[in-house]
Amino acid sequence: MSIHFLLLYSCFIQFVWGQLPPYTGQFGVGTIDIEVPINPRNISNYTFEETGEPVFLLETVLFSTYYPIDSDIESSHPQRPWIPRPLDLVAEGLSVYVNSSNSSISTDFLTTAIQSLAGSINISAIVDAPILDSAAPFPVLVFSHGDVALRAWYSQFCGDLASHGFVVAAVEHRDGSAAATQVRRSDGTTKNVTYLLPDTISSVTNVTDITLAQRDFRQAEVVEVIKVLQNITSGEGTAIRSANTRDEGETLDGWNGRLDLSTLLVGGHSFGAASALQTLSEAPNGTVPAQGAILLDPGKQSGPLNTDVHIPILMADSEEWSSIPFNFYGREHFDVLKDIAEDAPDETGGGWFMTLLGTAHTTITDPSFLGGQFSAFFANPEFNATLNSSDALAQYIRVSTEFFHLVKNGTKDGVLAAEVTHPNFNEANETAVDDTDQNITRYWEIHVAPDSSQSETNDTEPEDSPNDTDNEDEEGDAMRHVVQYVNILVMSLICIFINL
Repeated sequence: MSIHFLLLYSCFIQFVWGQLPPYTGQFGVGTIDIEVPINPRNISNYTFEETGEPVFLLETVLFSTYYPIDSDIESSHPQRPWIPRPLDLVAEGLSVYVNSSNSSISTDFLTTAIQSLAGSINISAIVDAPILDSAAPFPVLVFSHGDVALRAWYSQFCGDLASHGFVVAAVEHRDGSAAATQVRRSDGTTKNVTYLLPDTISSVTNVTDITLAQRDFRQAEVVEVIKVLQNITSGEGTAIRSANTRDEGETLDGWNGRLDLSTLLVGGHSFGAASALQTLSEAPNGTVPAQGAILLDPGKQSGPLNTDVHIPILMADSEEWSSIPFNFYGREHFDVLKDIAEDAPDETGGGWFMTLLGTAHTTITDPSFLGGQFSAFFANPEFNATLNSSDALAQYIRVSTEFFHLVKNGTKDGVLAAEVTHPNFNEANETAVDDTDQNITRYWEIHVAPDSSQSETNDTEPEDSPNDTDNEDEEGDAMRHVVQYVNILVMSLICIFINL
C-alpha cells in the first residue's frame, strides 16, 4: 500500500468524521432559512444562447439568518446540512466550474463523492429556535458569499458573530456566482441556477460586463433582503413565515422590534466584498440604508471596485491577499484598497485597512475547519497559512465586534483604537509597532486607520455585544479552492474503491 494512498485515506477519514466546531460566544445560535417572492424583474437584458431565457431574472430572495438564542434551547427540528440539498444540483454546478478548466468529471460521480465525504456534515446552529429575549435589539449584518461558493460555507463566521450578540443574514445570490442554488417559487415550481459561464450567454463582447451585471443583480438582492428584515422587525414575521417557500420561520412572530436596523452593516468575502462595496454608493440614505461595511479580501477579479463611500468601512485582508502582488487595472490591488480606505471621510467614521497575518484567502470559510490534514489541500501553493482556523476566526470576530461597536456608539476599541503600524504590507513603522499592544501586532498589520481625534477611544477589550446584559472575469482564480476541493473529493473516493 503506497504512502500516497495512506495520506489520502487519512484525509478522507478526518473529513468524514469531522464536524464544524461549536460557536465561541456566550449565546446559543439559531438559524432560519427564508425565501420569499418579490416583484419579478430583469436586472439586465442578457439572455442564454441556448434557450433565449433571461440570465438575470430576479424572482425571489433567499438568505439564512443566524441569531442569538438562549444557550439552553434544544430543537426538535433536524440540523441543517452543510451542503444544501439537492446534492446533485451542487455537484452539477461544481462540475460546470471544474470542467471549464479542461477537466472532465461527471455530475453523478461528483454527487457520490460529495455525499460520501460531506453529506453528514451539519451546520452548528439550531433551526427555528426563538430569538433571544434581550433588553436591546440586535445589530445586523447582511453578508454576501464569494464566487463559486454557497451561503452555507460561511456558517462559522456568521454563526460565531451571532453567538456574540448580532444577527447575520447570509444571502444566497442567484447571479450565477454561487456553485448552485434552487429558486423555489410560491406556486411550488422550482428553477435551478448553476454556476454561470460567459460563453453560455448571447452577445457577450466583454466578460467584465457580465461581472458588473452580476454585481447589479447582487445589489438588487441585498436591497430586497433588507426590505424583508424591515418587515420582520416591524411585526410582519407571521406574514413572512406564510410566504416563506423554505417552510421555516415558525418563531418569526417573536421578532417584532428585535433587529436594530440603525446599526445595519453590509459585508462579504472576495466577490461578496466587491459586491458589498458596490452597494455603498446607495448608503446610507438610498436603497441600502447601511451604516457601515465589513469587507474581507475584496475581489481581485470582480471588476473595478466602487470608490464612492460615505460610511465607515473595515477592510480586512488575509495575508495571502496582501502579500501576493496582483495587477489590478494597472495598479497593485493592495494600493487600490488602501486608497479606498484612506478616502473614506473621517467625518462619517473613516476607513480601516488591515491584514490578518498567517491567513489564506480561504481561512474565513468553513472548509478550513473541516479536518486537520484535509485543509492543506485547499491551500494556494504560493502561500502557506500558519494561523490556525480557530485563532483566525477569533480575530475576525474580534475586529468585527469592535467595528459594530464603533458604528453603534462611536467608540474605538482594541484593534480599531490602534494607529497605523505598517503603511504597506511587511513595512513596519517600528515606533508605532512598539507602542501598540502585542496582542494586536502579533495578529494584525494596520495599514490605514482614521485620525484618532475624530472619536473617543477605549483600549480595553470589547464586551461580547451591546446586548450582553440580559481584471476582468469571474472570481475563479481567487476561489481556486473549489477545484482543489473537488479534486480531493474525487481522489478520496477513488481510494475507497481501491480499498474495497
